[in-house]
Amino acid sequence: MFSRRRDIVQQITELVDEVMDDRWHSEIQLIHVESLGVKDGKKIIKDFLDNFEYACAFEHFEYIVSELNISLDSSQEHRMSDLRQLLKQDIKQI
Repeated sequence: MFSRRRDIVQQITELVDEVMDDRWHSEIQLIHVESLGVKDGKKIIKDFLDNFEYACAFEHFEYIVSELNISLDSSQEHRMSDLRQLLKQDIKQI
């Protein structure tokens, strides 16, 4: 179970870092976004992960992607889908 959760954390972290990179951070500062949950999204996701709230971290990431209409490539979409399934399985086992 522990290695499965560590794998989930690693996958979420890698995907977030890939999508919410330096270019994203620069662009987000230029647009008007009322939600601090979007501007501080990377920190919020990290806080969720640090507190073992994996599903919350993933859902917040999904929210940011949706709210900002971020285009994901097919690999990223596939990884999002895989993570969604992993998290569903993990919740059932708790």
